Amino acid sequence: MWGHLEAPYVTMSRTSSKFGGERSKVDAAIDKHLEDMRSEGRQESTITSHRSRLRNYFAEWCEKEGIVYVDELDANALTDYRNWRRVNSPRVEVLAPSSLDGQMDTIKAFIGTCAQRGFCGPRLHELVPTVDTEDCDEVRSEFLSVERVPDILDYLRNYHRASRQHVVFELMWHTMIRISGVRALDLSHYDSDEGFVEVVNQPETGTRLKNGDSSERFIGLSTDICGVIDEYIDVGRENVADEFGRDPLITTEYGRPASSTIRQDVYQVTYPPFIGQDCSCPSCDTHDRNSAFRCNDTRSPHMVRKASVIHHRDAGWDPLMVADRADASWDVLSKHYDLATKKEKMLRRKDNIDDL
Repeated sequence: MWGHLEAPYVTMSRTSSKFGGERSKVDAAIDKHLEDMRSEGRQESTITSHRSRLRNYFAEWCEKEGIVYVDELDANALTDYRNWRRVNSPRVEVLAPSSLDGQMDTIKAFIGTCAQRGFCGPRLHELVPTVDTEDCDEVRSEFLSVERVPDILDYLRNYHRASRQHVVFELMWHTMIRISGVRALDLSHYDSDEGFVEVVNQPETGTRLKNGDSSERFIGLSTDICGVIDEYIDVGRENVADEFGRDPLITTEYGRPASSTIRQDVYQVTYPPFIGQDCSCPSCDTHDRNSAFRCNDTRSPHMVRKASVIHHRDAGWDPLMVADRADASWDVLSKHYDLATKKEKMLRRKDNIDDL
């Protein structure tokens, strides 16, 4: 019987990969992956996320297991990593399924880069284990409940009408736009008469979109939303230019808002005490504005986007229309955003049965 091995993934002495490329150490391959992301024009926040996940966890696990080279990885090793990342990795007791799903997506992208460069098998990325998040209560608890939105909108429209926070939330909820898209909007990108905003990628002047030029699009707006934006331009917007001389649609007193400012706006308006409601946290101090960032019921812009996708689908929007409006493939939206149960998805499809 085989005894226990401290390092189950054995390192062999070779200078070239058995898969045709240069043999690469894990750390060096991570650097190559990040370089490729940057050359592809990926959003800096996405690159930072990959860097953190790969260097702080995956590289650490490989070192612990004695894995030095990428071509020592196989399906079993990747499954072991998933299990370790779920329950045994440092800095977190148990990783939530939705968070683990994102972590493994990064691993899949990294292994895909390695496969393209010949560091590992050409189909190893297909063997990266998935995470089952369907019908998971924890996943559902993370996004903004659709039932909460009318109260938030009513409060903003009545008590903070045409404020920056109001416009930001209305735009995110009704268009599924990302933070990078909100920041990128200039006054000239808004057409009140025709009812749309144009989202333009301008990385050279500080507003790179998540998917670069492919994120560029026109987004239609309702008459009500245009009315709110018009009021904001007239009475709420700071008349300032940004550091590049552009006129942002959404502003602070200093110019174009930072991503963190928009994120804080969303935290604030989704904080239940902000609209006079109780939260589920026994320790929240409603007089402390920082409580909004610690509250269990506060939601991030990403969670608002996720809820908006679900709302559009439940309202009967065609999946491809939702994908175009949200700037994402339907495969991505279905996997990460559409958390309807199997029965709920069946009921959606049932509406089309009579047309067959």
